[in-house]
Amino acid sequence: MSPKTGLVVLLLCMPGLLCAEWGGNYSKKEICAIKGSTVKIQCSFKFPPRENGREIKVNETFWSTKDPPEDLTLDPQYFGGVQSECHGNNCSLTIADVRRTDVYMFRFMTNHSKGGYLVKPGVKVTVTDLKVQVTNPSHGYVLKCVSTNCSTWSPSSYVWYKNGEEIPNKKSQVYRVVEYDYVDSYSCAVRGHEQAVSPPECVGYSSCNKVVYHKRHICAIQGSSVDITCEYKSRENILTQFWFRTDSSHRRNPSFTEDPHYEVRLDLPSETSGKSTLRIKNVRQNDSAEYRFKFTTYSGWSSISPGSTLTVADFLKRPSVSLSDTGDILEGCPLTLTCDIDNYNYSSATDDYCWYKKKNVSSDDEVLRKGRELVFQSIKSSDSAEYWCTVENQLGKNSSEPVFIDVQYPPRWSSLSVSPSPVILEGQSVNLTCSSDAKPAANYTWFKDNQTLTQNPQELYSFTSIRPEDAGTFHCMSENKHGHVNSSTVVIDVQCSWSVTVATAGGSVAGLVLVLLVLVLTAFLVWSKKRASKESRAKSSAGADCGEASTREQKEVVYSQVHFTTSSQGPVYGNITPSMPRSRHVVEEMEDGVEYATVQRA
Repeated sequence: MSPKTGLVVLLLCMPGLLCAEWGGNYSKKEICAIKGSTVKIQCSFKFPPRENGREIKVNETFWSTKDPPEDLTLDPQYFGGVQSECHGNNCSLTIADVRRTDVYMFRFMTNHSKGGYLVKPGVKVTVTDLKVQVTNPSHGYVLKCVSTNCSTWSPSSYVWYKNGEEIPNKKSQVYRVVEYDYVDSYSCAVRGHEQAVSPPECVGYSSCNKVVYHKRHICAIQGSSVDITCEYKSRENILTQFWFRTDSSHRRNPSFTEDPHYEVRLDLPSETSGKSTLRIKNVRQNDSAEYRFKFTTYSGWSSISPGSTLTVADFLKRPSVSLSDTGDILEGCPLTLTCDIDNYNYSSATDDYCWYKKKNVSSDDEVLRKGRELVFQSIKSSDSAEYWCTVENQLGKNSSEPVFIDVQYPPRWSSLSVSPSPVILEGQSVNLTCSSDAKPAANYTWFKDNQTLTQNPQELYSFTSIRPEDAGTFHCMSENKHGHVNSSTVVIDVQCSWSVTVATAGGSVAGLVLVLLVLVLTAFLVWSKKRASKESRAKSSAGADCGEASTREQKEVVYSQVHFTTSSQGPVYGNITPSMPRSRHVVEEMEDGVEYATVQRA
């Protein structure tokens, strides 16, 4: 390999660069579990953080015992027995009352083009039974708590029981019995898994008094029927036998079947010798309890061994909708909605989930899809609406409360408009309006010549009477908590206003031309009058009579006056004045009866 090639490989695989691979690791490869105990499997996983600039996120996680993988919570064989939870890139599977040996694999799905990843080879869980091994050395009996399948399994602490009652301070795997009775039985458990107790064993005799239950944990749907069964033996004649609940006075009440709570729902099928079954019909949630079988003898023997625990799930309880993301829901991000029922950690193959979306009042609600989850790979703002789910099976149907999904996004654009127009006259009222499309609504910041004017949640910036110094280049910025965007710039040009009485000047050039025309006309009239005056004197000295002079006076011309008005705030042409006479003689002649044009400033 050349140095150049080696450098490329180094850069591609340095930590912190986007070269993460798909994968996962289990905390343990194999687990030996006692039958009836609870097992927890843990897995950490990884995936590429980005693809083509897009952030990769996890959409779904689940556990499976099959390949191709199927969600374990939907497998009827694990009815009521599994629960999955995740924290970041670490997920766990809890299996309650484990009863079968299997391999468990973790699967996660993403918004990557590849989809997801199945972490292999998985974790093998071997289910084993506990039993008490009895040996008879020269002095007394030695009891040992052993596993039937896991030879290398060696827990650190044990629990020992005599007739179902825990023997204090006995924590080792081996227990020596010196004194014993023919009716006594012994059992053991691993500390921390006391719900999985070994079958009781007799010491010193081939038979003794004992009770063994077929199932330690039973999960049932409300409305169904349940059989709780046990087997029992006794070296003595049995006087009475009955079932009771550990959470009530039934412990000492042999008439358990006559309890009004159960009415006619209890049944004791025909029993064979050494076997008893309690059947509960149409089970209810308040039937959830631990049930034990008890028999009495002349010696007063009794057992308090753990019995069978019944859990009744109320499927008709109202479901609820949970979201994969509890924060702000941003456009373009993945989102998963899950239909859940409290205290209901399982799903039956007959469960029928359906998702709905609330539409406008005039149309029917939209049916989206069936399934426990509603997945948006890349949610859009148009997906903002109310959603709810329904669950239906043989027990009935129920709907969740609607959940409003509010899809937010940063400002998509920002636009600045000016009213009445970008070119305005001094003193006018001017409004600048900034508009945007954002959710939540944007706040606005105003700029003049790239300097901040103000931050204002309102989109309007106003001048009640604009001045020349207000002119400049303006733009606005639209911003919410998800981002910001600037508008294009607008140049505000503030101009002055002025006018003339004869004609309104549209600009400084037009006004100047008009003034020049007035001056030229004035000069021409002065020259004409001067010439006429000289001629008049010549005729007067030649003996013109008063009648001619009178006629001449009537023909004298009074020239019009031109008044020029300027705005106090516009350009003032103060340097323009009427033409003045060049000599006193001319002035005197002008005062003889001719009124010359004048220019006056308003």
